[in-house]
Amino acid sequence: MNNWKDELNHCIEDAEMGRSVFITRVRDMFDSLEGDSDGVCIVMLLELAGDIGFRSFSLWIPAPKALDTSELDMVREYLCATVYNILSTFGSRSLTFLRPGKIPNLDNLLRGVIAEFHPESSKADRRGYGRCLNVAERITDAVDRRKPGSSRFTFRLTEIKSSRKQFGTPPKNKQRSEDESLAHKLRILPRKLKGKTVLGMDIGGSDIKLVLFMNSRIIAYKEYDWFPAKFIRTQQLIDPILLMARWARVRAAVERIPEGAVWKTALDNLSAAGSSDDEIEKMISHVEDALAGNLEGFDGIGLCFPDVVVRDKIVGGEVYKTRGIRNNPDIDYEQDFAQLTNLDTRLEKYCRPGGRVRNINDGPMAAFTAAVELSFSGDEGINDGILAHTLGTELGTGWLDEKGNLPEIPLEVYNYIIDLGCRPERRFPSDDLRSLNNFNTKIAGTLQKYTSQSGVFRLTMKYFPSQRPDLLRELYDKGFLKNGIDGSIHTRQEPRDMRKALLEHLMALPEREGEGVCRDIFREIGEYLAVMWQEIRFILNPRATNRVLFGRLVKNPVCFRLIAEGAARIAPGMELTAADEESAWTPIMRQLRDDGRYTVAQFAQAVGAVHFAVA
Repeated sequence: MNNWKDELNHCIEDAEMGRSVFITRVRDMFDSLEGDSDGVCIVMLLELAGDIGFRSFSLWIPAPKALDTSELDMVREYLCATVYNILSTFGSRSLTFLRPGKIPNLDNLLRGVIAEFHPESSKADRRGYGRCLNVAERITDAVDRRKPGSSRFTFRLTEIKSSRKQFGTPPKNKQRSEDESLAHKLRILPRKLKGKTVLGMDIGGSDIKLVLFMNSRIIAYKEYDWFPAKFIRTQQLIDPILLMARWARVRAAVERIPEGAVWKTALDNLSAAGSSDDEIEKMISHVEDALAGNLEGFDGIGLCFPDVVVRDKIVGGEVYKTRGIRNNPDIDYEQDFAQLTNLDTRLEKYCRPGGRVRNINDGPMAAFTAAVELSFSGDEGINDGILAHTLGTELGTGWLDEKGNLPEIPLEVYNYIIDLGCRPERRFPSDDLRSLNNFNTKIAGTLQKYTSQSGVFRLTMKYFPSQRPDLLRELYDKGFLKNGIDGSIHTRQEPRDMRKALLEHLMALPEREGEGVCRDIFREIGEYLAVMWQEIRFILNPRATNRVLFGRLVKNPVCFRLIAEGAARIAPGMELTAADEESAWTPIMRQLRDDGRYTVAQFAQAVGAVHFAVA
């Protein structure tokens, strides 16, 4: 038996036994088929939106005739995962499979892969892999300035000819002169804030963080807890964001007047945990009435939103935060979601004439924030660009390329399928803490359940029952967990959402418990991040080697060190930097660092949003 066939069957066995089978392992195995009579080369040609060209990817797979049923299933899953990861990165208009002719059963295999994406179905009817086509079509509408809903993604099968010229041209990055590049502008951003009142908003899956900048200093911070995945209409998602903008506007107004001290204290006290929306609304309305026509708008609002954002417009619509809305049978989701697309326009009413709202995904905001700080540090590594990841409720990814561009691509790396194994864990429904199935797509093996909050929860439930049942009992005793009547396991949501508290507890265990499973969980998350980087390198091939991590998982130095140790197991020499107090270089970020009440890891992106508002 051929070596590749032995290894393929080892992969299948590992998957059935509950062990991980990383997509990179399968790709390396199949790449060894180059030049082998059992190997077939497929070229995938991706047509990008915006008339900027094409991307091509070469894949080797075993010839279908050499495979039995279980082997063919693994090859099909590998192809689906690879296509899905590429489309989750770039979106695009179309994908063409260029394949050699007269290979028995190859076309049947590829048509089966295409069918898994439901290209002919409506957005509402697409499931699983097909969800990425919804995002691709919405992005194409936005970038190509088409009428919403008019784009349709297409797959094609074409026979490879002798010349590779038909593969198209490489993507054309829009060139900027050195003086126009974002990298050149980074250092002057703090100067552009002089005399301005700016609101920075970091909108996440568990909370909204605000930084209010005025008179060359941060005058207020606010953290508002929420659970948007439970909402069933878009307006429920929009209202708290607008409420926070109103809070910031009146908070800035009372800062300007001598008699505002009492109101300032009352407004700041609303930041304490437990303040209801009604209490916040009542206080804001009271101050607005008292100030009558003396309210002034912001000079700018910068925000990051955890969905695909193109030119300040939210166009994705397939994320966990909108799941409840998407699954509401009583609404037309496309029509309802359109209200969120124009969130920037709604926020403009809180700006002065000429003030603007700038919106971007949380991943690119992380990359932008890291780049601004590094530009003040003198680090020359910024010349190759920055890759940044947010490790909070979910995984966000951003890329600032070597030209200083933030490419208009979805880069939904949290959707990457990295594991084709661990099949026993697929049996749990996606909301069960033990499940590795994606909340949105139900696809198994995506980074959503391997990193960030969900990754910590899943690994805890995987290892604690057998290795530390005492710690598992502690989680129940402290009220973090509850069992469903069907045997499922969840975090408690009532009377209080316990997700953040549970994560904080689990992040404290490595230091409290010492060496053992509590530390291994975070090392394992580091391994997954390294596999993620290998997949990014295959798909995107960025020049950037700087990788900066933001979010709750890295604010604990012990957890960050363990994550870095795990990453080094898979990718020795991989450089990871935590966005912590040592990475604060701009005047505003240093104000946050020196505040004492909050950490850079918590509010760095909200500070970055302040800079982004004037970029």
